[in-house]
Amino acid sequence: MHRKKLTYYLRLACVLAALPAAASAGAAPPELPPAYKILRHKSIFSRDRITYTRRSRPPRPAPPPRPMAPVFIGVLRDGPNVRALLESPQDGSITAVHAHSVVPGPFGGLISRITLRNLEIMRRGKPPQTVILGENLLGASAAVPASASASGPGAVPATGPATGASGPPVSPAQSRIIEMLRRQRQQENK
Repeated sequence: MHRKKLTYYLRLACVLAALPAAASAGAAPPELPPAYKILRHKSIFSRDRITYTRRSRPPRPAPPPRPMAPVFIGVLRDGPNVRALLESPQDGSITAVHAHSVVPGPFGGLISRITLRNLEIMRRGKPPQTVILGENLLGASAAVPASASASGPGAVPATGPATGASGPPVSPAQSRIIEMLRRQRQQENK
């Protein structure tokens, strides 16, 4: 080895060997000389030469969880019968509702009209509101719920067949259509 490298490695070994000894002795860090104590209050790197210290702030309380409105994810049409599919963001359950049925809960109301692209919901004391496919019942765009991202392309919903708010359970063929619509929405939101 070269002589310079050898002396470098020897000095490095001495420094590394001295570190644990200094730490175990409980030695306090050396005090700054009086001429340099100003660096605790003034900074040469700051524009206005002031040092900024981070003050510990109390942690903010977490906001209470807000209830989430069901999302309008699709429409099933069997001849004259038209059903809207609503997905609950909390648990991923799907409900099929038809025109003139009542959606319970704080975001619910009377479904007055269903088309292939939107539905119209009426709430007490408010004008009718049009909800477009992919929006929640408040009319805001909805994010993909965690349950939809957890299901794979061949997965069957864990909630079983969807039931209508005032109707019979959805058939297996309709269940496959629901799953196809869910996968399609998931691909669009990627």
